[in-house]
Amino acid sequence: MSESLSVEMLSTIVLWLFLFSPPAPGAPTPPPSSLQGFKVLPQDSLKSFRLMSHKQDAHLEIIRVQGQPFQKVFRVKTHKKPAKIYHIQLNAKIPASIEKEDLLFLTFYVRGSRKERTSPEMEFVFERAGGSYKKSIRFPCPVSSSWEKMEIPFLAAERYNAGEAQINFRLGFDPQTVEIGGIDLINYKKSAALNELPMTRLTYLGREEQATWRQQALKRIDSIRKSTLHVLVEHPDGKTISGAQVHVKMLRHAFGFGSALNGRFFLSSHESSNGKMYRQIFLELFNKAVLENSMKWTFWKKGGKEQALQAVQWLREHDIPVRGHTLLWPAWNHLPESLLPFKNNPAALRQQIREHVVELVSTFRGQLVEWDVLNELYANHDLTDILGLRSIVEWFHLARQTDPTAQFYINDYGVLNDTVDSRHLGQYKKTIQYLLDHQAPLDGIGVQGHFDWELTPPQQLLQNLKPFVAFGKPIEITEFDVDITDEGLQADYLRDFMTAMFSHPAVHGIMLWGFWEGVHSSPRAALFRRDWTLRPCGKTWIDLVFNRWWTDERGATNEEGRFVTRGFLGNYELEITYQGETKRIFTSLPKEGREIKVVF
Repeated sequence: MSESLSVEMLSTIVLWLFLFSPPAPGAPTPPPSSLQGFKVLPQDSLKSFRLMSHKQDAHLEIIRVQGQPFQKVFRVKTHKKPAKIYHIQLNAKIPASIEKEDLLFLTFYVRGSRKERTSPEMEFVFERAGGSYKKSIRFPCPVSSSWEKMEIPFLAAERYNAGEAQINFRLGFDPQTVEIGGIDLINYKKSAALNELPMTRLTYLGREEQATWRQQALKRIDSIRKSTLHVLVEHPDGKTISGAQVHVKMLRHAFGFGSALNGRFFLSSHESSNGKMYRQIFLELFNKAVLENSMKWTFWKKGGKEQALQAVQWLREHDIPVRGHTLLWPAWNHLPESLLPFKNNPAALRQQIREHVVELVSTFRGQLVEWDVLNELYANHDLTDILGLRSIVEWFHLARQTDPTAQFYINDYGVLNDTVDSRHLGQYKKTIQYLLDHQAPLDGIGVQGHFDWELTPPQQLLQNLKPFVAFGKPIEITEFDVDITDEGLQADYLRDFMTAMFSHPAVHGIMLWGFWEGVHSSPRAALFRRDWTLRPCGKTWIDLVFNRWWTDERGATNEEGRFVTRGFLGNYELEITYQGETKRIFTSLPKEGREIKVVF
């Protein structure tokens, strides 16, 4: 968002909210009879599946049931919770070829039991069978003691030859018994849209309208994100003026409500209508930026430098703070091939890294507010395997020496997700503590927030932050998106995620990982569709940032010449009018509050 949110911009936002947002979808209906699809699994689909687990952890049998539209079902008994939920799963290879973006429709029935009072758990995954294991969908399946029909439409993420895709029913949870039957997978190809098919609706704990956690969070927001503005109007002799009209107009949040930009698209699309819309909407809706890929080492050497230089210049011209991402993503698959010859030469490899860090940081010296120095170390540790963990301390020191003005962050995923890997979480905490113990100039902690159907309850989000709050460093949500097809659920979760994070005093900003479907790593997560119509989640973003958490107040000075209001922290324009004369003052509202004196 540029320094001034103009009347024209606000008018545009109102139009987006009320004219260009499609109506909310109605209740799901059965698939239209006109749809032409074909079965992907054989008639007796149970024969396609096998149980993958350690023998002592789970047991599979096929049993008969009555009163259902199927006669046989799988019964899987989990005896011991494994390290990963996919260490116990029913797996079936897909015998047919599937094209990218084919519309697939899975139906099955499930019930279960658990000795504890908690409900049984299961997760459905459709993915590539090997290699990248790229997933088309990961869907948590609610399981109760009675038969429930699950209906899951989804799009194929890529093309698969016969046998290259697989279905998994993941069952690696606490001891439980789960029965699954009536499994059917239909491919409707391109004959229908996703929203034409029925879908099992999911939710999350804390979504209810009057949820206690949300009421508490809103009270915290009022306390920590607002302060008091005093406007005193008087004559030159000090005599106060009552009845002067005061208009307090917010221009920009102090809190970072930002988004990633695609540098390649930004550079190549200046004259296109989409490119112009991309830049215009960014300026209107966001007050902080990060380049999605251009500064990563592999991209930097292949056109990223030019993209980054032009994008940063444009952003600075529009007074948008920029964070750098990322100096080091320390795995071979995220590093340039030119480093491979140094794999067995640690000294030369260390020098190559030093030169890269200095080049990148010095290129933007004084221009970026933050840098992600180290990205996703837990899963990407090839460089530290060779150079030792002490090397990460060196990288932070080198970055600080090269640009003393920037703030330097570590960044990782797996902190906020409900199915967080405890080893991953523990290692991230250990890495942060290691940096601090070795006096590395670590200024902040980056916490990613990529969500699919596994939506962490807001109360749990706040709990998951606690171990990192203890380090006493600012926390930034560096990469946030919600990649699901239920747009109502998506909008509600964006609302609650943002509310939870905005209510926490340690969190300094939320960065979306993109906003337009046309250039988004998870297109379904974008605020705007490809045709620039707003998704419900986009409407929610605008409503929160520019309505519920925005200050625009009018009033008159009292008999003591004062006008007092509380406003969200940020930058403001004040208009004070007395006897036909108007004075404009630009100021900021910090946490400690502000008093402004105006003389007429």
